Amino acid sequence: MALFCLCCACGTAAPTEHEIFYTPELRPGTELAVNDAERALLERLPSAVDLAELSVAGQSFQLEPTYAAASGRRCRRVHSDHLRLVCEDAAGQWVFVPDPFGEPAEATRADSVEAPALEPDRASDGSVE
Repeated sequence: MALFCLCCACGTAAPTEHEIFYTPELRPGTELAVNDAERALLERLPSAVDLAELSVAGQSFQLEPTYAAASGRRCRRVHSDHLRLVCEDAAGQWVFVPDPFGEPAEATRADSVEAPALEPDRASDGSVE
């Protein structure tokens, strides 16, 4: 019986590209460019495939090599004032995406909503529970 359950669990297919891009829970998030230089960088990346450094709008970016990500997209890390990750979206345009291995770019999530701060529960005598 355990072997049957193990085979069934391991035999499920990976989501299709259609499911990934059209199912909100599976769709990769995007982050916004934080300045004009980052917006210009996104426009220039299609022609900068083999470049290790690119200067646009007065800012210099160090570009790591492009790689095939587990999501099936082409991605690369970009270094400037801070580290950013860029990937091609379904339309073939380069976009900033959350870096699963690094800190998220501060206040750049396009789909984020700021959650209110949680207050600790207080007892009637004012102590924190």
